[in-house]
Amino acid sequence: MSASTNTRTVHKVSQIYTQLSTVLRNDQFFGKDLYIRGVTINCKDTYSYHVYFALKDPDDKDCIISCKIDHDNLDILDFNLVNGLEVIVKARITTEKKYGTCQLYVTNIQNRGEAGARTELLRLRAKLEADGWFSDERKKPLPRFPKKVGIVSNKGGDGLRDFIKNAKARASYIELIVCYATLEGKWAPSSVSSAIRTLDGYGVDVLVVCRGGGADSGLETFDTEEVARAVYECKTPIVCATGHERHKTLADEIADHRSSTPNGAASEVIPDSRRLINDLDLRCAQMSSMVWGKLESVGSLLRQMCSTMDAVSPMVRLRTITERLQALKVELEALSPENRLKEQKQTLDKLQMRLDTCYEQKKQRFLDEMRITGELDEALKQAVMQKLNDNIARYKLLAERLNGLSPTAKLVGGFGYLSHPDRDIETPVGSMEEIKPGDRIKITIHDGSALAKIEEII
Repeated sequence: MSASTNTRTVHKVSQIYTQLSTVLRNDQFFGKDLYIRGVTINCKDTYSYHVYFALKDPDDKDCIISCKIDHDNLDILDFNLVNGLEVIVKARITTEKKYGTCQLYVTNIQNRGEAGARTELLRLRAKLEADGWFSDERKKPLPRFPKKVGIVSNKGGDGLRDFIKNAKARASYIELIVCYATLEGKWAPSSVSSAIRTLDGYGVDVLVVCRGGGADSGLETFDTEEVARAVYECKTPIVCATGHERHKTLADEIADHRSSTPNGAASEVIPDSRRLINDLDLRCAQMSSMVWGKLESVGSLLRQMCSTMDAVSPMVRLRTITERLQALKVELEALSPENRLKEQKQTLDKLQMRLDTCYEQKKQRFLDEMRITGELDEALKQAVMQKLNDNIARYKLLAERLNGLSPTAKLVGGFGYLSHPDRDIETPVGSMEEIKPGDRIKITIHDGSALAKIEEII
């Protein structure tokens, strides 16, 4: 349904799609199966559902059309579908309603072998490898703290924006010098190689060739000999970040370092200033601790040396000798015969007084102890006799009680009891049912036991 406004007619998107589908279906050329020759690009790695790829005109690299093989028609693929194959497809041109594009709906496909461009790429790769362009020995290390970083990228590209954003977040002080280049198309190789040589002569510390993600066909520029030679001859450490992990170009292999994305290249080329500051703070703290520890050690050694010097100082030795002489003088005066005789007489007098006092005290203590001993002796005799009489009476009482409780005492007068002697635990015979002729039994009376054998049961 369309709506008319004055002289204009406004159509719905579905009307455009329906009209386009009708035109393609009824057209004498597009309305039937076509046989189309081209080179495969942008092939997917998985065949889990539909298979998508694109065909490129071998004579016009800018002419590309999308292709689709339906999931129910995958058996037409009897070879591994990869980039760079020349194929002939039987297809019908259709519109993709969901994405608003035209594509080839493939019903048959024939492999014609590797296309000329792929063969030429393999030949070029073999030549460069033989010349040593891929050797790790010639690769230059990346500077740890670059001041100027050169960037080769297309103007307004996502890869350039990602690199600059990440680089500024990591170290805003680093100077970024961008040289714009065309990354796709006929003039792309000369544009990229010219930009690399320009930045190489500008004096940057490291050079990054970055490109955002996209179709594999956009990587052809980096598989040309012109770009490969510019990367090889670059005197500045160079990093290739073309935005593809699985597709490694010649420039990637020749470059001093390869990163799969521009963001990754920024993380590997630009140091993280915040981490560096944290590392510096940590190292400063460690150095401060080491310096103070060294100062403390040197101070302790200095104090020890000062103490040693004081000990061997002449003035200290003279003072020590003087003090020693004064002490010896006092000892000599104390050891003179008059002083010693006077001290000994005083000592003897003190000893005599102590001896007299001690004698009187000992004499009085002896008399007191003799009196107390007599009293204790009499009391002990009375207590012993009383205890002896009590024990004798208690013994007699216990003997009578024990005799009354004795099992054997009850067996007097011909009484006794029978038990089983052959069992693990000796048990009494409680019933005639427990014995039979031939069994051994044990007979116990008041003054002993005897073993017997059963002859007969009555």
